[in-house]
Amino acid sequence: VSATLTHKYVQVDVDGNNKSDRPEWASARYHAYYSPNAAFELQLQWMVATGPILQDLVTTWGRKAQACGFHLLPVPGDPFALPSAPDSDPLRGPIFVPLDIASLSQGGKPVFHDLDQVAKSKKLLHFQDEIIKRYGFMPINVCVSETHRHYMSDEQQQYVHCTGGMFILMESSQVTSSPKVIKISSRVSKKSAGELRKDYIARQNSNTSNTEVVTQNKVGFLWSWNFMSSKRWRSPNTGDEIFQDRMLADFRQFCANENNRLKEFWNDFNLMFAL
Repeated sequence: VSATLTHKYVQVDVDGNNKSDRPEWASARYHAYYSPNAAFELQLQWMVATGPILQDLVTTWGRKAQACGFHLLPVPGDPFALPSAPDSDPLRGPIFVPLDIASLSQGGKPVFHDLDQVAKSKKLLHFQDEIIKRYGFMPINVCVSETHRHYMSDEQQQYVHCTGGMFILMESSQVTSSPKVIKISSRVSKKSAGELRKDYIARQNSNTSNTEVVTQNKVGFLWSWNFMSSKRWRSPNTGDEIFQDRMLADFRQFCANENNRLKEFWNDFNLMFAL
């Protein structure tokens, strides 16, 4: 497999201790760039390997990583399990957390009223990025140069918590003063991945029947759990389910502007990044 702009590949000797009487090998796909401010992905791909031997190898990597000051945790290949078809598994879908943009308006004027559409989207993404970092999330990979960003537009918006137990995806949205409401039939039809994601968010925020889905221009985040973070991999750095539930509850309250926290953070954001 050839390398790409964002990933490289290397052959892995699975059975370094010669426990098996047959060839054992695999390949590893890893990020081409490293930054202490972003996660680093190492994906094992194998066809000729024994399960227990491969598990021993990964466990050894985990011990060595910890000795070097790194935190190695298993994560799903698809952390968000976003719907790719109308009949996608509903039990694996992420949780949509809406962001109360309306509470940020001042003097009856909608937020970003003095900016054009491009500037609106850019400032909104920057604001969402600051919220995510405030809660201890980091980008899932290193941000490459602007000229190559289109290669990884989906991954650029994905974040993982520093404990490794939670993921956030920043769903791209357009801010308008009066969002359109469109009724879409639930009959199976060909839709893009982006349209299916919008429909998924709409179903989480709709009280309509299954035969009709009302989609609105929602701004917010998609939250997902790392179900592979079992007790075997946990440490004082990872936390537990109670900690993760409290994180989500507080994040929801913050995004809903409870106790005016979102508005205060917005004011601080404007002061800090004023042009």
